[in-house]
Amino acid sequence: MTVTVRKIRPGDSPLLVKWRNENAKYFPAQPDWTEVTHGRWYRDVYERDPSQAMFVAELDGRPVGCLAMTIRDGKGELERMILGEKDLARGGVMRAAFRQVMDAYGLEHYWLRVFPWNAVTIGFHQRNGFEITGRTGDGEYLVMEKHGRGWPDD
Repeated sequence: MTVTVRKIRPGDSPLLVKWRNENAKYFPAQPDWTEVTHGRWYRDVYERDPSQAMFVAELDGRPVGCLAMTIRDGKGELERMILGEKDLARGGVMRAAFRQVMDAYGLEHYWLRVFPWNAVTIGFHQRNGFEITGRTGDGEYLVMEKHGRGWPDD
């Protein structure tokens, strides 16, 4: 089993749209994505904002999920993490991809937002060294943070 990550490309649009729409309940409420709206985001936001990086996680060359990182003020915000291929749940693929991305950046501080009802995602991040540190200003999300490099013992 070889897990790799690569930056997204325009040709990934159908898969990213499919995964995002199948997992819409884990994201802020908005209309379903289409290839047109994704393409607009890719051109108008992603390609123009150097703080944005989005990756496809692959298992033995097969796209299985995605995750993103926004770097601002020396901190990395983890976003848009989706295991698109649910048959691989709990197999360590997204953990490996997630850690590869964070190790590549090598930052001292990472953070993310998660719905308080999403116990699976909260547990995933806690197992990877994140702690709940508060809520967003509107109270809708928990804020989780990880300080320092390295990983908890598996």
